[in-house]
Amino acid sequence: MKLGPLVPDEKYAEVLDALRGRKWCIYRPRGNAGDCMIAEGTHQLCQRHGITLCGAAECNGWIISGGGYLTGLWGEEPKVAKIISKALAQKFPVVILPHTLLHPPIILQKAKVFVREKASQDQCPGSVLGPDMSFAVAVSLKLEDPTRGEGVFLRDDQESIMPPPHNDPMGVTDWDWQEYIQLAARHQSIVTDRLHFAIASLYAGRETTLLPNSFHKNRSMWETWLKDLGCKWKETV
Repeated sequence: MKLGPLVPDEKYAEVLDALRGRKWCIYRPRGNAGDCMIAEGTHQLCQRHGITLCGAAECNGWIISGGGYLTGLWGEEPKVAKIISKALAQKFPVVILPHTLLHPPIILQKAKVFVREKASQDQCPGSVLGPDMSFAVAVSLKLEDPTRGEGVFLRDDQESIMPPPHNDPMGVTDWDWQEYIQLAARHQSIVTDRLHFAIASLYAGRETTLLPNSFHKNRSMWETWLKDLGCKWKETV
């Protein structure tokens, strides 16, 4: 079964325009299955449009992978600031792919910043709105018919505001984004506060409901993109 992309490539026109004509090295944290889905979408989109990705020794520009790790919760800001400072010293451009931001550090303003939802755009003047890079994934996966009813999957970390019990899909799938999609496909419907598990459920064609997390990310992503892709919203389980 062929799945995705969830949005057409023309939605990434401004991202692609910012990347053409250079050789790029990508920084991304190891992250989780959602981050791996973002990385896969990035590589596929670049491959489809002839964007060159390479190692640090060959590059003349830096990409900061998209996601939600520049929110003060995951400790990635110092690493990204160091990359930006080094790139500026080499007179290399830095492009931050569509991100959720929370109180962004000033040094980000020295990069070309894309945000993936409107609340983050309000926090970062001069940023450009673009789709989450996971929306660019195209893949062939064998999905079984659902054998279970509603699946409720709640994250168990500092972004959680839902009451227990927490059935975090990260405990099942680790870093494999394709397993994310296959896990969602086993259920007739999915209710979750993990953004990329909701996106995985949309790839699987299941009825999907997104719940809030501890800041604006989930609600703003739903308002900006996911409701138009058929995702529902609830304030609690």
